[in-house]
Amino acid sequence: MDFFVKHKIGKRQFAGYQQYNATDIINALQQYWTRDTFCVLGLTNEHLYPRKEWSFVEGLTDKPSRCGVASFARHGEWLGTRLSEEQKHVKWLKRCCATIVRQGCQMFGLKHCIYYECAMNASNSSRENDNIENRILCPICLCKLKTNLKFDCMERYVKLIDVSASLGFEAKTILYS
Repeated sequence: MDFFVKHKIGKRQFAGYQQYNATDIINALQQYWTRDTFCVLGLTNEHLYPRKEWSFVEGLTDKPSRCGVASFARHGEWLGTRLSEEQKHVKWLKRCCATIVRQGCQMFGLKHCIYYECAMNASNSSRENDNIENRILCPICLCKLKTNLKFDCMERYVKLIDVSASLGFEAKTILYS
């Protein structure tokens, strides 16, 4: 059965798009917790809205429950006409990864960053993210995440290099090296 139907997720038509209520989705995702769960992040290609006053949202996180939802619905827009299909796919994938990183970090206690050009900067559109292709966590956000998760930074960067290379993110691979 469809997740949205099964959990009676609110929906509406807005600006020509069918949108689903992100808050309802987060509430439904909390039902999937087990003893071993650290966080739950729902991913969808559907459009989202958090409440009726907002036109849309790329993602939403509930920090206390460590549940969130991220939408890739708008990441296919404005990919550019001069790019090959492979370049468009890589650009779409980068946008999706940026959204996942932002929502994931929020579940680990980070807020939107206002200090540097950072992976945790708030974003109102995919095109806004494209302006700075190689955003990574700034020193302040990296320190906050390390404090919360207690990881080894060198080990993290080695893994980021491997993942970036496997996804075809050449600039990020170089950046992390």
